[in-house]
Amino acid sequence: LVVLVWHRYTFRRHRLLPYLAVALMTVDLFSVNNGTNPTEDNILGGYNHPQVVDFLRQKGEGFRADTVTGVWYVWQPDATLLHGISDVMGIYNPMQLADHKIYWENLGSRSAPAYDLMNAGYVVAKKDVVLDWEKFQPALTDAPAVNIYHNTRALPRATWVPGAEALSREAILARVKQKDFDPSRLVLLEDGATVGAAGGWNGEVTGTQRTSPNEMRLTVRSDGPGYVFFSESFYPGWRVQVDGQEKPMLRANYLFQAVA
Repeated sequence: LVVLVWHRYTFRRHRLLPYLAVALMTVDLFSVNNGTNPTEDNILGGYNHPQVVDFLRQKGEGFRADTVTGVWYVWQPDATLLHGISDVMGIYNPMQLADHKIYWENLGSRSAPAYDLMNAGYVVAKKDVVLDWEKFQPALTDAPAVNIYHNTRALPRATWVPGAEALSREAILARVKQKDFDPSRLVLLEDGATVGAAGGWNGEVTGTQRTSPNEMRLTVRSDGPGYVFFSESFYPGWRVQVDGQEKPMLRANYLFQAVA
């Protein structure tokens, strides 16, 4: 600003001023960025985990990986995206859904049923990580930088649930964190949703095909009415058909989807 004012109001404009301005900008830019990537290591090394990637591709089919465990110093946040692996946090992007952010920040811990609803089947974490060993089992421990742990209680992408209950959004967020909540038996719908009779009917999702990021096809067999819970973020625009008939998509368990 001083250089510009001097240039504007100096009676006799000095030829040195343009050079002075260029020098000032150069010093400014280099002083700000002189600490960027101050390493001689391979800055792409955080993407190079062939053993972990091969395992997640083979064993993690139908489940998401959880890499939000403080391993970003060795594991790039978008490594799962690059290798075509589903991640509980999606891509590393500030355009995150507000409900997803609120849900994640209110999980409490990975021991809560709310975590299992996210289809988080495998956790990529440090060698000395502390987890709930009643539900997590070591699945890969000989990789150089990180281990993989299997969440034995993670729900699949689509699950048959026999009963439902309607609660307020705040009450749902609190309920899914309680250890006695069984997401395989009860789906929590928001106030105003029509809840069918919980007859305890048996059912199962026998086949699931993810034909594209925007489409899923599945086969359900049951001996009575119930619900299918989807571990997908609820968002306007999703449509669902049952035997070719349009059905309402319900907001379930605060963040997710369900259909009666």
